Amino acid sequence: MDELVERFAMMLHEAGREAVDKRLVYRDDIPIKPFCEWEDLPEPAREGRRVQARYLRAHAPAVRMYLE
Repeated sequence: MDELVERFAMMLHEAGREAVDKRLVYRDDIPIKPFCEWEDLPEPAREGRRVQARYLRAHAPAVRMYLE
C-alpha cells in the first residue's frame, strides 16, 4: 500500500470532522451520525478516500494553482 496515499486519505477524512461536528452536512431526511474515526470507518469508505487522495496527488500542480 502506498503510505503517502494512506496518510493523505486519512487527512481528507479528518477534514470532514468539523463539518460533521457542526452539523454542516446535507441530509435532511436522516439524523446526522457522529463523526466516525478512521479506524472504525468501513473499508469501502476508506477506499473512497484513497481514490480522492490518488486523484489529488495525480493532479497536484493543478490543485496548487486553484489554491493560490
